[in-house]
Amino acid sequence: MTREARDLFRHIRADFRVARAAGSSRPFAHAVFFDLGFRVALSYRVASWLRVRGGRLLPRLITRRAILRFGAELNPMASIGPGLRLGHVVGVVIGAGVRVGSRCVIYQGVTLGTRSPGGPEATYPTIGDEVVVYPGAKVLGGVTVGHRAVVGAGAVVLRDVPAHAVAAGVPARILSTGDAGGCELCAESGGD
Repeated sequence: MTREARDLFRHIRADFRVARAAGSSRPFAHAVFFDLGFRVALSYRVASWLRVRGGRLLPRLITRRAILRFGAELNPMASIGPGLRLGHVVGVVIGAGVRVGSRCVIYQGVTLGTRSPGGPEATYPTIGDEVVVYPGAKVLGGVTVGHRAVVGAGAVVLRDVPAHAVAAGVPARILSTGDAGGCELCAESGGD
């Protein structure tokens, strides 16, 4: 088995552990058929793996199917760590150059992308480990959201958010620093 295939299965196992810890899925088959967040993450994992292996058409088809069926777009060129939890999938958009760490929770209507699509200066955000991004938040441009940070609902993040901080507002500002709690659910899942 290749390293890419081992990584694919490791990431899928971590995604499933987080879904199971959230209480939405018990057996793996239940997650595959009924947990929409897990299904979108699984679609992303397969499309990304195929893209790394040189596929062009099939990753696009898988991504388009996820958009049409679930209303979520996770670009297969994005880099998403193991243990992704999509609380509600509708309206989630993760752009091509985005980097998301391990054990993150992303809720509905979240956009992680560039401020200037298609431009030569297109830069994408980097999201740390165990970050929670609440509904409707937008994280745009080459910003970094530190480990265990929390981005509040409806926030528009245009500047870096330090580790263990809470950011909210339009534009987002830091409301508190210290241990923001990050993703307690992800910590319970044991990660990988």
